[in-house]
Amino acid sequence: MNMDGFFLIYLFIALISLLVTPGTSTPLHKRQLPVPSSYAPNYTACPSGSIIRSGLSVSNQEKEWVQKRNGVVSEVWRARNVSGILPRVGIAVSGGGYRAMLYGASILSAMSTTTPSNTSPAAGIFQLSTYLSGLSGGSWLVSSLYTTSPFPTLTPQNLSQTWSLNINLLRPTSGLKDTAQLYIDIAKDVKDKHNAGFPVSITDVWGRLVGLHLNPGGEQEAAQANVEDTPLWSSVVRATEFGAAQVPYPVVTTVQRSQGEDRVTVMANIWEFNVHETGSYDDSVKSFIQTKYLGTYLSSGTPQHRPENNGSSIANQPPCVTNFDQTGFLAGTSSSLFNVEVGGLGPILSSLSSILSSRGLDTALIPNPFASLPAVNGSIATPTELELVDGGEGGQNIPLWPLIIPDRSVDLIFAVDASNDEAGYPNGTSLIITKQYAGWKGVDTWFPPVPSTPEAFVAQGLHQKMTVFGCAGLASNGGGGGNYTGPMVVYVPNRQVTFPTNDSTFKLEYTMDEITGYFANGAALMSNNPSNVTAPSWSTCLPCILSAPLYRNGSATPSQDCQACFKAHCWDGSETGTPPGAGMGPPATRGYTGQGPPPSIPFGAADNAGTRRMAGGRWWSAAIVVGVIGTFFMRSDVVQIPEYTYLQNTRVSKIKCLLNLNSHKGE
Repeated sequence: MNMDGFFLIYLFIALISLLVTPGTSTPLHKRQLPVPSSYAPNYTACPSGSIIRSGLSVSNQEKEWVQKRNGVVSEVWRARNVSGILPRVGIAVSGGGYRAMLYGASILSAMSTTTPSNTSPAAGIFQLSTYLSGLSGGSWLVSSLYTTSPFPTLTPQNLSQTWSLNINLLRPTSGLKDTAQLYIDIAKDVKDKHNAGFPVSITDVWGRLVGLHLNPGGEQEAAQANVEDTPLWSSVVRATEFGAAQVPYPVVTTVQRSQGEDRVTVMANIWEFNVHETGSYDDSVKSFIQTKYLGTYLSSGTPQHRPENNGSSIANQPPCVTNFDQTGFLAGTSSSLFNVEVGGLGPILSSLSSILSSRGLDTALIPNPFASLPAVNGSIATPTELELVDGGEGGQNIPLWPLIIPDRSVDLIFAVDASNDEAGYPNGTSLIITKQYAGWKGVDTWFPPVPSTPEAFVAQGLHQKMTVFGCAGLASNGGGGGNYTGPMVVYVPNRQVTFPTNDSTFKLEYTMDEITGYFANGAALMSNNPSNVTAPSWSTCLPCILSAPLYRNGSATPSQDCQACFKAHCWDGSETGTPPGAGMGPPATRGYTGQGPPPSIPFGAADNAGTRRMAGGRWWSAAIVVGVIGTFFMRSDVVQIPEYTYLQNTRVSKIKCLLNLNSHKGE
């Protein structure tokens, strides 16, 4: 690109920054783990062994870590006078932008014994947990916690300094000059990655902005070089608390858009980034690459250079890659939704969406480590790059899938849901789609029965209280689910108790009073749970629920109080409120107003070969488009963006879903 092109880009970004109102500064906070000196990945010599594997088991490194965590957790259980075959607990935090991040943090705060003056009956659940998964906004929470050292205490004051939530996500500095310089630096960073021989997209720019807000104190240093850099996700293994297994094992999820598709289908493969490996347990993939070497191209398991780089100076470099797994980029991938085609926003955004799609810039592009690998199917083995997007695009806005993998042996999962299904609050849609997904994948026994429609969820009031699913054999009312023996799920839907927590996902700044309000609401929510029947107090029932897997595995016998608690707080299997004719089959007539496409109507069928988007694309296009999108998001006087808009499938043009723009997943 010539200098005139650079000048126009920089001028364009500067003009954009004029249209976005800046926030105010926040005091500096703790520094994170060491950050890379460059955004560009590095070429490095390959290790002696293979960097990929296939199978449905977890990695040996994860197994070893979990054994260490078991020892830590068993001490916590013993302090509660609990013995036997101890339950393994997981927590899953949904997507939903800053709303989900704040709601999730408020629940984790109530669950943690390290929170000052915490009197919630939920205190200690975090210390008992072995896994913590996050998606989209939930991934921002998870990734920021694990890349801040020491691991932060979950208080509003502490986390507000870590996250810089009073700073606009798209204009994180107070001066035009600094903002323009920041965007110029981001453009240069993305260009460096491109020049190193890697495809780039809109997600690279988005990830840099997300990373800046995960970086403690970064907003005050935004004009300095590389403050958008975040630690490598694989470097978390060197964090003190993680190394000592003092905190749960973190997992970030995303979903795959198959080559040639416009959108993600509800059958999309769910991928995960954990600190040891990246891959998918879905049957069409069931393969993993060491996260440290994510970014390496492999063919039939052998590292090689990207075909486009053959004949260049890059081909003289070693084939393995490091420095690709910057946490900001992975969190940006988990929240990348630029592939969504939204109607009702006028021709400018529609044109930008088309530009993104046609140039292959609308998803995160990951070098394919499983090309030509016999263990994967053709949709995985063929492309040079894999296209990953927001983890909720397939409809599962709570990252439950990694926690129900049999080899992880999780017994009890707290599903923290901040989806925007109706009026900014959830209605159970994500649980419904996860259950259907398990059935479609042939692993129905991995997930407990739930009501088959959002209408049934709402009619039974399950969206307004914590409810346990999978209580078979524990409650005199049946508990729902017959002889189900898989993980139990405690649904923790966002609801207002003391403070409204249904902010739009477009809200990109929060005051300290608002942050404090979220935390107070979360504490109140976890301290009491309404019930339609007479039952012991919630402080009595919550320990019963935590111990429920012990009763199922025969390690203990539930008391009469616990039996009453199960009757009060377990789902009874009722389908009350389900519209006539609705069920677990095709919901073509379902009044679906939740996240993503209707559960069994696959969106985004393959395009014609001639319209398939090209891998790669120009780095500068991504920089320009993110600025334009930011302008339209932040300036209501430029264009009015409704809270709900219609998303129309290109293949099934008659089908429209009412949903939130920033979250077809209900965000």
